[in-house]
Formats: sequence, C-alpha cells, structure tokens
Amino acid sequence: MPNIIHELAVGALGFRELRRRCGSMSSSVLSQRLHELADAGLAGPDEFGSWELTDSGATIGKHLAALVESALNQTTDHLSR
Repeated sequence: MPNIIHELAVGALGFRELRRRCGSMSSSVLSQRLHELADAGLAGPDEFGSWELTDSGATIGKHLAALVESALNQTTDHLSR
C-alpha cells in the first residue's frame, strides 16, 4: 500500500491512471487495497470519482516520503565510502 499512498500524494488520480502508475498490480488487487485504505480512513473517492488521500493519508504520505529519502541518503552515503 505504500506505493498507492505515494502515487496519491501528488493529488487525486482516476483508477486507470493509478493502476498505470502502480505497474504490475492487478485491477482486483488495486481495488482491494483502495477499499482497505478507505476503510482505514486514509483515502477515498472525490466528487469526480478519482481517488485521493484524506488528511490522515496525506500525513502518512509525508512520513513515508521522509523515510524513503532518509534511506536513500544513507545508502548513497554508504556507497560513497
């Protein structure tokens, strides 16, 4: 689910575009994950039917982005030694 949150962090996306960005994830798995995120209060459909993060989902998205950035920085530092 982190990849879905990451993709939705840029803004609302329709199902087809979200599936395209999630690569090899099947439609059924993506649909299931979106409903799990909705049940958790992290994402939901907007008034146009696209999916977007809730405020809580956006907060988690920011934390995930910071975690990924930190991991990449540590990897880069380690490789440059």
